[in-house]
Amino acid sequence: MKYKAGDTVRIRSKEWIDAQEKNANGYILGPPHASYYMSGPMQDLASKTAKIFSVRYDYYRLDIDEIDETNSFWEDWMFDPDYKSDGPLTAKDAVIAMVRDGEHLFDRDGREFYWDDDSRIFMNITDVVRGFHREYRANESSFPLPNLCRRLKKRTRPMSRWEVLDWANSEASRGWVVRLEGSGIWNTPQFFNYDLDSYRYQRARLLPDLSGVDKSTIQGFEVEE
Repeated sequence: MKYKAGDTVRIRSKEWIDAQEKNANGYILGPPHASYYMSGPMQDLASKTAKIFSVRYDYYRLDIDEIDETNSFWEDWMFDPDYKSDGPLTAKDAVIAMVRDGEHLFDRDGREFYWDDDSRIFMNITDVVRGFHREYRANESSFPLPNLCRRLKKRTRPMSRWEVLDWANSEASRGWVVRLEGSGIWNTPQFFNYDLDSYRYQRARLLPDLSGVDKSTIQGFEVEE
């Protein structure tokens, strides 16, 4: 079996499902090696992303299942083989994720993008926090559609002081504040002293009205000693 518990998958698209041969009950029987069929309720979940919460002997269970367990035996062929949950999305998939599904996506610098349905434009939330709105349109080369991901990968090593200084003086740090871990004093990245003996820090986004920090965004990071 291709996946393990905890993996994120995307169910086949409606276009793919509509193109498949079905039996008298409307079920897709799948390729010759398939052990289970794709029932009508399973087909109704077309293009949805889901997390695998258990792997049975020869099928999966998903966290979005709202159907009786006896009717939801998921197999590899029922998932989009080109879907990668952590890697960059294609421009088409990025638009689908933001416009249709309301997802927030991230670029390599940690900037957060979303679709503002009222204004009918893509927004960079980092620039919104800075106090102005920067508009992006899908046909503009400045909009990084091909490089957007669903979530950022966690760092596996401390940042070097050069990396910290580069981040602190880049556009990616706009709208963020930093502090020593456990300290109550937040500072803007450009004016924070990274040359202290301590090497554990925290950073967080400012609230949209700039009245304080968004506690849900607080994250720790380390700087090499």
